[in-house]
Amino acid sequence: GLASLSKAERIAVLLDRRIDPERPVDFVAEGAKLADLPAQVAEKVDGAATWLGPLAYVGPRDAAGRLRTLAALRAADVRALPKSKRRRFERESVWKWDDLAEPRELVSGLAAEAGLTLENLDLMPHDLWPDADLPPLSWTDRLTLVANEFDLTFEVAVDSTLRLMPIVAPVVIE
Repeated sequence: GLASLSKAERIAVLLDRRIDPERPVDFVAEGAKLADLPAQVAEKVDGAATWLGPLAYVGPRDAAGRLRTLAALRAADVRALPKSKRRRFERESVWKWDDLAEPRELVSGLAAEAGLTLENLDLMPHDLWPDADLPPLSWTDRLTLVANEFDLTFEVAVDSTLRLMPIVAPVVIE
C-alpha cells in the first residue's frame, strides 16, 4: 500500500525491513493530508513514521523516533571535519537500488563513494531489500537510513575510516 501511495502521489517512502510488507492493513484516508498518511499507515502496523527531508520513513517506533536525531548528530560530526574533507558528505544525491539489493553492498558503495575504508561491516547481518528510488539526500542521511535499520550508526574518522557501531541509547542532542 505504501508503494502504491508513493507512486500515485509522487512521495518517497522507505519501509523499514522490520515491518512486514505483506501485513494486511485496513485503512481509509478520507480528508487526510498527504504528509500525514505515512504516519497513519504506520500506526496500523504498530510502527511510526518520520520525515527525513523529502523522504517518509516508516519503521518500528524506536527506529523512527531516533532517525532524525541520528541524522543530525552524524551531520554535526561531519561539520567538525576539516572543510576539505566534509564536502563529499554534505553533497546531496539521489539514491536508487535494484530489487534484492544487499544492505552490506549499499554501505560498501557509500564508503567507496566517499573514499573511505570500511570497518565493522560484519555488524550488519546479511539481508535482501526490495528496490528503492530515493530523492536527493546527503551522504550522511543515506548511510544513517541503512544503518538505523540494523540498530547501527557510524563515525567517520579523520584517517578516512568509516566505522559502523551499535546505537547507544538514548539518542539525544545536548
